Amino acid sequence: MIVAFDKEYLRDVYETGKIDNKKHRFQPEIVRKYKHCIHLMRRVPTQMYL
Repeated sequence: MIVAFDKEYLRDVYETGKIDNKKHRFQPEIVRKYKHCIHLMRRVPTQMYL
């Protein structure tokens, strides 16, 4: 499945785990769970499995 990010900072969180922008800050556990959910979405073949 292809994952598209609407917001640039969400892509930064997924790719690097950090955000340069001071406006959007997340706890490390939130970042870990967000990355886990993205990995889960990438593993399933279609949206029907979600």
